[in-house]
Order: sequence, then structure tokens, then C-alpha cells
Amino acid sequence: YTVDGRWRVPCVLLSFLHASARGADPQHTRVLMHDCNQPGYSPPGLEDEIGVRNYTVNDDILQLVDHSRSRLCVYKRKPGTTDDMLLARYQQYSFYPG
Repeated sequence: YTVDGRWRVPCVLLSFLHASARGADPQHTRVLMHDCNQPGYSPPGLEDEIGVRNYTVNDDILQLVDHSRSRLCVYKRKPGTTDDMLLARYQQYSFYPG
């Protein structure tokens, strides 16, 4: 799955839920977020190189597994993250663009 444009946070969550509903193995599903680190933002470990992190709202349930510095981030579920947890977070952020 690839997410780009507005509503990134809820779209990432919905992508994981969509894959799960269709029988995908949760630990093998990856979601890519384009432009995940706009100027002034960076994923974990790159704060010194790029700036302050953005899109940290899902850090407790999703893991950043790869990135291309400032343009593309690849996420997977953290162990123990359930569909119910993803759905609750989606409902929390589905009215806020991100």
C-alpha cells in the first residue's frame, strides 16, 4: 500500500485494516507514506540530519522499518498491534488531515 496526499495518518491506518480484512499476514504487510518528512521533519534516528519528526502519532502501534531520508517511509505493525487498536486510532484521527 502507498499513501500520498492529505489525510496521511488515517489512510495509513486504513491501509493496514484493509490488508487485514483481506487475509494478509499482519507482520508482512507494509505501508509506504510519501512525503512523510517535509522540511523540518524526520523519522527516528534522523533528527540531527533533517530536523524535528512528524507523523509520530502512530509510533506506539506502528514501526518505521525503512525510509529514503525525507520522501518515503515504510511502516509495519508493531507486535501486539491489533485491528481494534488500528480502528480506534483511525476513528480518532479520521476527521483531522495529516
